[in-house]
Amino acid sequence: MNQNHITKEYLLSDNYVNDMLVGYNNSLTQFINDLYDAEPKTNNYNIRHFQLSQKLGGWRWKGIFTYRETFINIIFNDQLKGVDFGGSQRPISPHIDIVDIETTDYYNRPIKYHKLSEVEYPIDYIFSSHTLEHIPNLEDIIEEMYEALVIDGILALNLPSYSCKRWWANTGNWMGGTPHVHTFKLKKTTDINEDIPNLINIDELLENKGFKIALAEYAGDNNIIIFAEK
Repeated sequence: MNQNHITKEYLLSDNYVNDMLVGYNNSLTQFINDLYDAEPKTNNYNIRHFQLSQKLGGWRWKGIFTYRETFINIIFNDQLKGVDFGGSQRPISPHIDIVDIETTDYYNRPIKYHKLSEVEYPIDYIFSSHTLEHIPNLEDIIEEMYEALVIDGILALNLPSYSCKRWWANTGNWMGGTPHVHTFKLKKTTDINEDIPNLINIDELLENKGFKIALAEYAGDNNIIIFAEK
């Protein structure tokens, strides 16, 4: 299966909702409100991320599903041109260029750009999912993102949250053996009593680099969703 079936129409359809709910026995509202699927690897989480991984691609994440209308309005907006930063493993859409260190993506398509500075057009938005936690020089990359975007450009992020322990920095390997080197939380969370390695307030870091945060919330699959503007 290639990625061509992942259209705006599919993502707004009951078929997408039903695919996301496979193996889940409660209501859609409860599905969205249940934030901690990744830590215990619920049955539904395993189905979405393994059995349906090819079909759902980058849209298998519950946080992206929860805020899908906002993501769709950015990614499928004909007036905007953007990139999928670090999207080789599960691209968000076949019509968006990927910026990644890999040479081919999950669907064996060649990757044209390996740095944001190589992109040959003004970038209206940068989408990135489960990538920034792997990047040692995170502050440099965020600065590059800010510089690469046009004025009022959008940064749309899906990130792993500190609430899933196996995603803590230096505790495992993902994406072909690349470990997490950062652990992310939001600055509003102040009641953590554990010693979590390399813990960063990611929204605060973005603000320090010049971004204006439009939304920063914890979401399902132990994730963080952020929409920010230059």
